Amino acid sequence: MGTAAWRWYADDGARSDAAAAPVPRWTGAPGTQPDPLWEVPGLAPEPPFPPTAAGTLLLAALPGNGVVALDARTGEERWRTENIRTVVTAERPLALDEDGAPVALAADTGDVRWRGSGGLRTLLAADGDTVYGLDGSGGITAVRTGDGTRRWRRTAPSGTGATAQATVAHGLLLLTGDDGVVHALRTRDGAEAWRQDTGTDTALRPAAGDGGVYLGGARLRALRPADGERLWELPSQDSAEGSTGFGPPTVRGDHLYAADGDVLRRVARQDPASGAEFDMGGTWDPFGGPSGPRAGVAPVVAGDGVHLTPADPAAGVLAVRISTMEEQYRFVPPGDPAGAWLVAVVHGVPVMQCGERLFALPPL
Repeated sequence: MGTAAWRWYADDGARSDAAAAPVPRWTGAPGTQPDPLWEVPGLAPEPPFPPTAAGTLLLAALPGNGVVALDARTGEERWRTENIRTVVTAERPLALDEDGAPVALAADTGDVRWRGSGGLRTLLAADGDTVYGLDGSGGITAVRTGDGTRRWRRTAPSGTGATAQATVAHGLLLLTGDDGVVHALRTRDGAEAWRQDTGTDTALRPAAGDGGVYLGGARLRALRPADGERLWELPSQDSAEGSTGFGPPTVRGDHLYAADGDVLRRVARQDPASGAEFDMGGTWDPFGGPSGPRAGVAPVVAGDGVHLTPADPAAGVLAVRISTMEEQYRFVPPGDPAGAWLVAVVHGVPVMQCGERLFALPPL
């Protein structure tokens, strides 16, 4: 572990909380690994969902179908509840109970606010008024988050299976199936607005930002949300046999971050009408060792850092400092990794789960 090198900052991406203490920011020299802000053991070793933000809280899976809510800044437990299989969040935590019924949880207590009818197999995503899930009869069901009643149901597109990935943005449920095809379904009625093949047989989660939908795959693409028209695309630099090209992108500010084979690329989002050339912004090769990036996992951006997940859990989690274009550290805690790393950012704090242990690190 590294020696302390801290400065303090207010979270730049979360709601204001005047009562909360500032988060320590890591300023150690490159190659110096920070000590965790906190660590919590005893979580589900093979969690059905990754660490998930719910306001200033972090939700994590417990063994035996349960959920615990932790303060993202301190790791202090706020509440726990049982009979929960998986969680997604929008304005409030939305979950699936053991009977396949969607439920809304109170963010401050974990109490059930409403429960819908059962029959769902998994949750895909949620927005301000609807949660979307796959049911056990080959369909997609949209449930109102105000009272748990069904809004609409449609047959799931072909290729939509257990590994499907989804994002809700621009009035669309952007659903990528196991065949790599993205289906843009209108959130108001479930009708398909357009579809796009990513050129890979991996379900890559779409990303969205102001004015665009962004897809990984054989090429990094920006699409117009209204009709799926291609605004721009960028070919992969990885020509190795068997390469899947770009992983799922992450939007942060005016840039996209995505793994291109073993290379991390930062690309400026472009106004297609301007005719401006691509501003690559930065290209790093942080996977210079035997382990490349874990397939299908998007970079996680917190503060001045991009956090990357190698395919080999023993390689830990890589942190690249954006402003200097340098690898900052590789977080490898004591003990053998017990599973794949799951990385998220909650209230400005990068959090990382491997097996039953969850760590919070100071942002860069």
